Amino acid sequence: MKTQEMIILNNEEMLQKMLGVIESVSKDFPRIKEEYEQSIFMLRRELGDEKVDKFLNAINRRCEADLIFCGSLGYQANLQNFRDPIARTFMDVDCEEYLRVHVLEGMPQREQAEKEINAFYDSLTEEQKGAWDDISSYLVSLELDLTKLAHYAGFMFANEMLVYTEPGYSPNLVLSLRYRSFMSEWFGADFKLWYEKEKMAS
Repeated sequence: MKTQEMIILNNEEMLQKMLGVIESVSKDFPRIKEEYEQSIFMLRRELGDEKVDKFLNAINRRCEADLIFCGSLGYQANLQNFRDPIARTFMDVDCEEYLRVHVLEGMPQREQAEKEINAFYDSLTEEQKGAWDDISSYLVSLELDLTKLAHYAGFMFANEMLVYTEPGYSPNLVLSLRYRSFMSEWFGADFKLWYEKEKMAS
């Protein structure tokens, strides 16, 4: 009998793993991240570590909220498709709809983090706000990429996990391949290779 080891990651570890994936598959993200880090370095020199660290903590909490919410949606989307395979799937609607962005933005933990991010921006001088374009580009990139990657990871995790928790479950390989193709197109990378590497490393 084949057994699998399941590694449970905390929120911070999951976020770092996902950011590493985005950096490895997105052609634009490494540049965006580098420019963001340069702006953070500049603000750290002017504002001090304590204030900037609180700001970075708020960014991380916002990302963790996105990760958990969208990952859960991906898992549920897989299960819903198994239970009603002839219904319209999430792949047939706009990303904002299947990621339920309007709901995500109102989640208490994310809303609080967003308030702290906005308060940090409002506290900057006009000169310091000049660094905000690079920070904003980074935040927007994370919002677009991390939510999609989390949903995809949740869906693919369900392919393996639901066999143990849902009677009669078998993965929808056609939908899985279609989803992988969408993600490969979005990031401009071969998600088959990424997913296989992740499975081999775990």
